[in-house]
Amino acid sequence: MGSMAMEQRADGSVFIFHYGRQYRRESNGSWTKRTYNGWRKVSARHARRLERAYQHREEIKKVRRSPREWDLKLGQPVYCPTFGSGKIVAIKCGDVTVAFSEQEHKVDANDLMTRAQAETYWYGFWQSGAKRRFEEGRRLAIVKNLCRHGEWQAFLDKYAYPRSTADDLICRYEEEMKLR
Repeated sequence: MGSMAMEQRADGSVFIFHYGRQYRRESNGSWTKRTYNGWRKVSARHARRLERAYQHREEIKKVRRSPREWDLKLGQPVYCPTFGSGKIVAIKCGDVTVAFSEQEHKVDANDLMTRAQAETYWYGFWQSGAKRRFEEGRRLAIVKNLCRHGEWQAFLDKYAYPRSTADDLICRYEEEMKLR
């Protein structure tokens, strides 16, 4: 279970990060995974493996972030798989209104990713040692879009990641997306 990390939030929700993927334990005990289009149910076999890891959670590395990095706030940049990057303009219960370019959309809070979450999302993939350049470029692009002025270089310095490599991966990803 060395490649897994777990986060338990104040609201009781549990997330497991495994080989660059994020899994969420629902209140009924089922498991979902974050995909490009939101959250999807995992297979029964995979759910058993995640539940077994959850039952032995004392062996899993705990992800601890300060609440300021994870909590949603007005004006905070966020990423949504459906609409892309935007800024929060209103928060009411579980619904968050986000301005994407010129349009505002109500989005469920669980479908949004903050910069700290995007960083963890990328880091789990990077630590797995997988060399899938397109996917790494996509994840770096999300982190870069959520960085405020000066945070991008600080992020790269934190992981001793060369800026030229990161920018090259992002450019390759964006060019590939244009072709698709």
